Amino acid sequence: MGSHLTSFASDHSDRLTGRTRSRDALTRLAKQLRSGEQPLHEVVASLSSRLLDLPETNVGQGIDEALNELGVSLPADRVTLYLRAADAASYVEVAKASQIAGESLCAGDPDGMSNESALEAFALADYPFIAGKMFKGEVLELRSVDDLPGEATQERSLVRAPRTGSLLFVPMVSHGALVGFVEIEAPRCWAPEAPSLVRVVVDMLANLIERKRNHDKLQKIEDRLQTTQRLEIVGRVASGIAHDFNNYLTAILGYGELLSCELDADRRGQEEINEIRNAAGRASLLVKQILGVSRSKKHDLKILDLNSALASLGNIVDRVAGDDVEVTYCFGTDLANARVDPENFDQLVLNLVTNARDAMAHEGGPLTIATNSAKCSSGTAVTLDVGRDDGALDVVVPVGLAPGDYVVMSVLDTGSGMTDETRVRLFEPFFTTKERGRGTGIGLSSVAGIVEASEGGIVVTSELGVGSTFHMFLPVADDAEVNHGRSAPQPPIVTGCGENSVATRALGAGLDGTRPQRQWLPRSLGE
Repeated sequence: MGSHLTSFASDHSDRLTGRTRSRDALTRLAKQLRSGEQPLHEVVASLSSRLLDLPETNVGQGIDEALNELGVSLPADRVTLYLRAADAASYVEVAKASQIAGESLCAGDPDGMSNESALEAFALADYPFIAGKMFKGEVLELRSVDDLPGEATQERSLVRAPRTGSLLFVPMVSHGALVGFVEIEAPRCWAPEAPSLVRVVVDMLANLIERKRNHDKLQKIEDRLQTTQRLEIVGRVASGIAHDFNNYLTAILGYGELLSCELDADRRGQEEINEIRNAAGRASLLVKQILGVSRSKKHDLKILDLNSALASLGNIVDRVAGDDVEVTYCFGTDLANARVDPENFDQLVLNLVTNARDAMAHEGGPLTIATNSAKCSSGTAVTLDVGRDDGALDVVVPVGLAPGDYVVMSVLDTGSGMTDETRVRLFEPFFTTKERGRGTGIGLSSVAGIVEASEGGIVVTSELGVGSTFHMFLPVADDAEVNHGRSAPQPPIVTGCGENSVATRALGAGLDGTRPQRQWLPRSLGE
């Protein structure tokens, strides 16, 4: 803990020291410019040289210095950098330098766009004339309203805004695409060569930001590769142990079955033999999970109706969830068949329910299992009906998921939630936040393995004190598979959402039609 605090303090101090030096340099630069000692082109040349050699870890500081030095040397009231948002329709302010007293600054941070909702956006589409110039890669200089064509009505209001004198828009282009632009506001016109010199700095910033993003991508790939290699080693060891352990379990189960057959049902010892068999059965299930984690188990992909599969699991889900958890189902209508191993799907559902139950251990509460159809494409969101009173959920498609049609199963709990640090490690084999003896750390890892084997994806959202949501995207079986493939046996099922739906009553009702199965089932099994 101490080392992390020391590192943070050191990094923060370095950044503050760097900015203090930048302010001192800007003060000297302003004096030199006023005295005519340093021409604008020399300032730009010096700045470009520094940006070219700047390490990827100092991108934010480099952007700060570039915008500030441009603001002083032009001179300009404001110099603002906008980068393209994820929706590609708007551009968000990620850095701003201002020479206006009392105006707040926005520190350069190209990675700060992860919280785009908190950033000021510039809807370029609202200004067609400016947009046309930017997408063509042309610098646009507006000295007055007279510089605008008659059809540029939106731009006229922009130029006439208070405190606006001259405006300069410089496009930031990378690999032929507009990734951002710099807007400069000045009280008066600048030198004729200024726009082209600013373009040089903006091109250098584009190169710097691209290097930073490529560096981050490479770092993530290297981290994932190291994790994959580490898990592969763990998987091989676990797989070898699991196979040997499974051989012992086969003998235990076999001899237990023989003893059970030799004894009458009411003979003394029969109950103990049954407990031995049950314990061996649970151990056998654990072996399957370990093999699933190590990817050693073969997956028998079949065509599966998720609604019917969940219906057949209703009794077991209620038993696993416990008395304090209220299970509600919301089945999508006209749901296509998914391509998944039926046996593994059962394991996936029960693992998720077990995880939700443990997260809701203190107070219990509602647990929702929902199914939906979704047409997915990279970088978009899909709308899922999960039976909530406040409406459907917009869920971002998993990164790397192939475009196409999917069946989405969602499991929503109202438990304790989890931190971002926990969520990042959620599917690591043998990672668990439960106390020793309460968890193996392979349940959710096996869930990830099952979904991966089906060429699907998972999205997890969570909020501390509110709960967690798991969305499993499973690919729809194509027509050839439906016509010629093998289907798992499936019971009939009705669809619907909410406590009063036919689906919920069919899965939640007891023998008398009113008592929930999770209350009735344990007693009937114990009688």
